[in-house]
Amino acid sequence: WDSLSVSFNDPRVRLPAKERITEKGLFQWLAKAMPDCVVHLATPSDRDSFMDTHPGKAKLVFLTEKQGVPPKLKGLSMDFQERLSVAVVNIRSAPQLFATFVQHIPGGAGAVSLPAFFDVQSEEIAVKRGPELRPYLVAVINSFQSSQRRPKFEELTLDMYTTGMCSSQDSQFCLLVVFPSEDEARLQR
Repeated sequence: WDSLSVSFNDPRVRLPAKERITEKGLFQWLAKAMPDCVVHLATPSDRDSFMDTHPGKAKLVFLTEKQGVPPKLKGLSMDFQERLSVAVVNIRSAPQLFATFVQHIPGGAGAVSLPAFFDVQSEEIAVKRGPELRPYLVAVINSFQSSQRRPKFEELTLDMYTTGMCSSQDSQFCLLVVFPSEDEARLQR
């Protein structure tokens, strides 16, 4: 409540003195005053920066047509800030950027019900509201974390080896398996 009372005294978010306090006005004030850990994306460079920072965190993009971020999402972005990065893209202020997130959806931007979430890891869009938000964010985080724990194996080809992969400076582990014949190697693939 301390941060709430400090924000209430902030002239940028204060309710006009002569206006009657209403439920709608209180929600609007709360939406402005509430702190968040949300990144607003407007350009491709914003998107690229968001995607490249914090590789150890799950990433979600909130797709919306409204200017503000819902207070519930703001609060959850603070709760999960150590494990989840949240960005916002507005279809009205950044239509081309918005289109990059929905390009693989049949029907494109017109087929997406807003507001929605784009899970960067799975490249899926989900519509979640209210009490569905927290469990959804937890599921996105858990999915990301389990994918990070899975070992990633890649076949080392001669071309890769000659370009420097698996050299003494690349800090990768390389395992070579030698077969007595080409036929046995093909069988093991």
